[in-house]
Amino acid sequence: MNYFKTENGTGTIIEEKRGWLTVDFDGEVQKLRKSAGEILTDADIDEMMEEELPHTMSNQLKRYRPRYVTHDDAVSESGRKVVDNNDEVAAGLRGMWIETLYPTVAKILGVPELELRERYGHLNNGQQSMNLRNRVRGHLNRVKVEV
Repeated sequence: MNYFKTENGTGTIIEEKRGWLTVDFDGEVQKLRKSAGEILTDADIDEMMEEELPHTMSNQLKRYRPRYVTHDDAVSESGRKVVDNNDEVAAGLRGMWIETLYPTVAKILGVPELELRERYGHLNNGQQSMNLRNRVRGHLNRVKVEV
């Protein structure tokens, strides 16, 4: 996947024709000249992520933002289009609302659903969903290492 970086941000290239690019900036699609910015590859993004920046949530989001994808075919509980990092976990759990997500994640992790609800239930739905999905990512990474 290729990305396009301008002074206003980084977006995902949807189409490239005759010196023009169609770029998705978090759901806002724009047509831009190639000369208006810089085309980046996954390797370029990886290099940007390695840059030494103070460890803050803002900088962490800056590192990963270019890889996020807006999905027109899925909506969150709030009614907004789903935006995720498009990995296997995101694809597998995309479109699941919080009431479906809890039992699914509990089964994957092998923990009681109540334990997860007690730990994350005080958060808003988006934060609950994010934490549950990250727990699955961590679990799958550990399982891959152990195999």
